[in-house]
This record gives sequence, structure tokens and C-alpha cells, in this order.
Amino acid sequence: MNTYQQANSLYDQLGSHVPADGALKLPPIQLAHYQVFDTALAACLGTLDIPFREPAPFTDDVELDAAGNEMSRRVCFWMGDVSPGGDQAHKTEEIFGAWNERERFEKEHPLHPLVAMRAAIDARNFWVQVIHAFQSGRAILPVEVVAAIADRVYKTTSIHGASVLKACGFEPLAFDGRAFILPASTAADLMHAEEMLLLAAQERGATPPQWMARVLKNYSHLLNIAKQRAPILRQRDGDSTLLLSADATAKTRDKFHALL
Repeated sequence: MNTYQQANSLYDQLGSHVPADGALKLPPIQLAHYQVFDTALAACLGTLDIPFREPAPFTDDVELDAAGNEMSRRVCFWMGDVSPGGDQAHKTEEIFGAWNERERFEKEHPLHPLVAMRAAIDARNFWVQVIHAFQSGRAILPVEVVAAIADRVYKTTSIHGASVLKACGFEPLAFDGRAFILPASTAADLMHAEEMLLLAAQERGATPPQWMARVLKNYSHLLNIAKQRAPILRQRDGDSTLLLSADATAKTRDKFHALL
């Protein structure tokens, strides 16, 4: 049961004690929430167990002016304000601060899960650039490794696996259009690439590779949501904000604009 379900359950229990004459009037429930316009940040918050605001996050937030013309469009996720965990809970506002002051935060809290997760997302973004460059005929990495080290490399077709390895210090060597090629071990020779990925895949634990694997899975999931969801039209009306799915019927859209 997530934060919002727990709150609604308590709210319903309180409502059961309303006097027969209805003298006790309960206001509509409203939990604290934050708008998150960075999908990577939303993935990190979700990985830290900060709940998404129900009924669901929405994307493609389209802002209209008074005449109904589109002003801007951006991806938006609605997040809760805190994760479960009592004194050990993660607070959205604090993560916002850490995200915006990355250099300071990583210097002061190098072992915080956010540091590992952000490194993994950066590594994934690097590999995405490598793929796009290869597809456009402007490869930024070799397409194969030299024969002298061919027996000391690790190949994977998983961008998640390649991202975890890069974030853990395995320097990219090549991309052949299908497989990501990295050293079989780091310069310090602490752990083989395959062992590192096996560690990252374990569900129990809180090592940096595990946080990396979790956030990459969540990040891909949110990117898919952003691609599949219908845009939301957003228009200010005084102190209120009107929201409407962009795939709504013409009749519904007419009603929407009639309210403006």
C-alpha cells in the first residue's frame, strides 16, 4: 500500500465516525506533491521509493495562452514529497537540492545512492550518443578492437549493462553497431565485467551497481510512458489550472474551452 492509499484508508476510517446529522465536514484530501519536468530526476526519485502521485504521472504538458494557442510543451511527472522509512526517508525537496547542486552534493555525500544513479544515467546518455553517431555515419568509437586485446574485452548488447559498467569505471572501447565493447576488467582488476553485472542484477542489497541497475530500469520505463501517453493541455484560469487530455473528443474539448 503506497502513501496515497494509506492516506485514503485513514481518511475513510475518519469519515465513518461522522455524526448522523453530518455535522463534521471533511475537506477534500490533498497530499503534498511536486511537478518534475526532468525524466531522469523522476526516475531517481521513484527509485528512492518516493511515490508517484495518483492516479498516474502525466507527460507532454502543453501550456495554452488565453486564445488557446500552444505556448510550450514539456514532459511532466507528479511526485510525492517523501518516501516511506521514518528517519531514513528520502525527501523530494532535498533530492531537488542535491540534483541542482551536483558538484557540492557529490563531494559531501559520495556514497549517497543518487550519486551512483546519476552516473548510470550519464553513462546511458553517452551510449545513446554513440549509437546515434554510428547510425549517422559519424562513429565516435571504433567499430572493433585491436587484435592484441581482443581476448581481454567484454561484449554486451544491453545498453543497461554497458551503462552500469561504464559508470563503474570500465572505459568504452568500441561499438560495432550491435554490441557495446568494454574491458573485461578495470585497470585495478577488482572485478570482472560479468561479475559486476551479476552483482548489479541482485534484488537485495544497496551497492552502487545495484542502484545503477534499478534506476536504469525505471528510467527506461518512464521514457516509454512519455512516448505513449497522450499530451495534457494545461491552461490557467485565474487561480485555477484546467487540464485536458489532448486525445479528448471534440465535444469534450468544446466543453473545456467553454470553461475558459
